[in-house]
Amino acid sequence: MIIFLLTFLNFKSPLIYAGLSGIIPGTGTYLLKEKEIAKIYFLSEGFLLTSYFLSEKTIKNTVSSYKIFAKIHADANPYIKDENYWINVENFFSYDEYLEYLRRKARILYPDDKEKQEEYVKKNKLKEKWYWEDEKKWIKFMKLRERERKIEQIQNLIFQGIILNHAISFLQTYFVSEKKLKKLKMGFYFENKNYFFFLTIATY
Repeated sequence: MIIFLLTFLNFKSPLIYAGLSGIIPGTGTYLLKEKEIAKIYFLSEGFLLTSYFLSEKTIKNTVSSYKIFAKIHADANPYIKDENYWINVENFFSYDEYLEYLRRKARILYPDDKEKQEEYVKKNKLKEKWYWEDEKKWIKFMKLRERERKIEQIQNLIFQGIILNHAISFLQTYFVSEKKLKKLKMGFYFENKNYFFFLTIATY
């Protein structure tokens, strides 16, 4: 609707056409009557945005799945949003193993000070516990987490594609509009010059 209304306006600056294409790829080229080029940008933007939102939905479903799975098979807390918690649920079979890791780290940091070791563990340990039923369940959880990371990588690539689509559309529209506006100005100039020449002869 907005693009349709804009077709009735003629802008004098290439930056306006380019800016419109930067916001919605293809808009500026459509207004410049380059409809085939505009169509490519419209379709690519639609495809990229659809892919992005589908990947976002898939990520949410995957996160929900592995949290429910961890609740059933490791008695983990599915309501925790802190990523650090889920990293440790993935990295350690049980909460006890995780605590032992913190103790080893504390002994390295404070080799001769047990009080500081205990203080470090107390300060850094997670409150919520977990314990996997068996290694198969644990490995399946790892695979679900890996799936989430892969989809996030794909989503990042799609996002970069969206940015690139906007940038290319901006630049191409700028150069196309600059050429078209120059031709229009030149045509107008010659038309006025001939009209002035005709008027000069007529006065004689």
